[in-house]
Amino acid sequence: MEIDKTVMKKVLNKKNFITAFLALAVIILGISYFMNNNLSDKPKQVCIGNKACFNYEIADTDEKKILGLGNRDFLGENDGMLFPFPEKSSPGFWMKGMRFPIDIIWIDSEMKVSGIVRDFQPCEPNEQCTAVYPDEKIIYVLEINAGLSERHGLEAGDAIYLK
Repeated sequence: MEIDKTVMKKVLNKKNFITAFLALAVIILGISYFMNNNLSDKPKQVCIGNKACFNYEIADTDEKKILGLGNRDFLGENDGMLFPFPEKSSPGFWMKGMRFPIDIIWIDSEMKVSGIVRDFQPCEPNEQCTAVYPDEKIIYVLEINAGLSERHGLEAGDAIYLK
């Protein structure tokens, strides 16, 4: 029994197309999975000891650091903003453009709370804003809603964990 060569070519071409399509789909799914589950991705939650955890946005550009939480009406109950610094520093923070009070948590290079500014109030319109600075050099700053650091009993020396 002879198989028609034209029919055989069509079958092989269709089979090759399906194989190539499936291989491409597996590669795309694999890349998507890797990008969404890459262990080197930045963490999305910061925990302070076993006292509290906060989901955070990261202020990782100069523009995001300058704006911070300014021009927002609120921050979610378990949310915050994390400001990383490339080296130990003593950055100043102010409340220009803020519409609600916050707690500022200074985090040192040993990943411990080095200090907390509680209930930092927004600047009044047309008044000069006062800046606050950490007592020692830090590598991170976490901003959360005012009152949460006290409610959770956060204090200097508490360990910080990024998840």
